[in-house]
Amino acid sequence: MFVTIISFEEQMRGWLASCAKARTPEQYEIAVWRLNELRLDFEDRAVLIFDDRAVAEFKLANSATPISMNLRDYHRVPGLQVEDWTA
Repeated sequence: MFVTIISFEEQMRGWLASCAKARTPEQYEIAVWRLNELRLDFEDRAVLIFDDRAVAEFKLANSATPISMNLRDYHRVPGLQVEDWTA
């Protein structure tokens, strides 16, 4: 099974945020346990890096219009047009 480094980065960022938001030792214990589970999960996977070929594909795809229900995050990218077809 292959996954992208982008998937790893997004999941890692989410669990790190959970660790930072923990307000009790119990909450922190759960957050770091899940962070460690992510680390262990990715040990057995082939991770595709964001290399020169990925950059070239990104630049080609950059003229496409992303479709997402999460417009908030996409609107942070200057000049990017995004649509929510569920609206």
